[in-house]
Amino acid sequence: MITDRATAKRSLDAALSEEVDTPAAEYGFRRRSNTLAYRRSVKNGHQRLVFDFDLHPRYARDGILMLPYGEVTFPEVMELTVKLDPPRYVSRDFTLRFDLREFAVGSRRELLVRGDEDSVGVAGWVGSLLNGKLGILFEELNSPSSFIAWAHGDRGGVGIDNHGWVAVAAAHLWLDDPAGALATLATRIDPDDPNNKRYLKAFELVRSANG
Repeated sequence: MITDRATAKRSLDAALSEEVDTPAAEYGFRRRSNTLAYRRSVKNGHQRLVFDFDLHPRYARDGILMLPYGEVTFPEVMELTVKLDPPRYVSRDFTLRFDLREFAVGSRRELLVRGDEDSVGVAGWVGSLLNGKLGILFEELNSPSSFIAWAHGDRGGVGIDNHGWVAVAAAHLWLDDPAGALATLATRIDPDDPNNKRYLKAFELVRSANG
């Protein structure tokens, strides 16, 4: 039984040490002591693998719901993204975030942990992902230019919302490719859709950069 956050963190920390630390280190990810997040530096930015969780969800009062995610941040691209799409509430401090449950099938989509055995099971699943499609994904997102190529290619089921496409356009601008930025916005976001009014500024700024 998981009684509190401290118990959950101890259980997950032990499981990560056993199942994830080694495959993560092979990709250059490091985890600080007593934390549940891995980080590595890449060209013009960094990546993270984070094991977040909800304590005692309604349908599992004796456990936690794991919410692991991957994150890619290119700070200079992010600065341009904020200019194109100013935050309405809380500013995002990442370029791309993806839920690891997008890689799951069947019952694995509900990552419930009620004890150490479950913690090891989830950690082992993520460790196997790192040795496969997750590790490949992180390698495909290791620079602003590779981020663009990945976004316009086969993303392996990982979705990108409208703000994400603005970030792709910002990466084009950062690489001095305003034409690419405009093409990205034009093909991915419909400016005539009333629900997309907030992105009109992005179109305006990119068109201005495009001359």
